[in-house]
Amino acid sequence: MKKSTLRRVKIARTVALFVAAAPLFQLSQCTTFSSMVGQTVINGLPSLFFSTFQSLLLAPIQAILASI
Repeated sequence: MKKSTLRRVKIARTVALFVAAAPLFQLSQCTTFSSMVGQTVINGLPSLFFSTFQSLLLAPIQAILASI
């Protein structure tokens, strides 16, 4: 191969490698994922608090009904 052809092949290989690895550098997708997980947790907290409070409030009544 000529030197110019060899140089072009090396440049093409480098560009192809960079293009193939480019999707791995999408850090915004990681931020989106963590944001969605955080939103899901925050949206579920009121339901968690209500169900915990309800269980604690109704525990004595359930104990009385279970003993009958």
